[in-house]
Amino acid sequence: MKPIVQYKTYSHPVINLMYDSNDKPFWCARLEVVNHPHIGDGTIRTSEIVSFNPQGGIIETRNTIYVPEL
Repeated sequence: MKPIVQYKTYSHPVINLMYDSNDKPFWCARLEVVNHPHIGDGTIRTSEIVSFNPQGGIIETRNTIYVPEL
């Protein structure tokens, strides 16, 4: 099961197109997270995004589900 991590809503997520070492494109996000299980609080770049719900602000990556802070 993927951990659910909150991110600060005042710093809107920035979605970026990146390229891996084989020049394959993938989408990731830069977020200011709260209580990430490995990083704690701070600004991170996510792993590859697998789904994004712009209305709810939910971002699912290969490893984690990010939700807006309440």
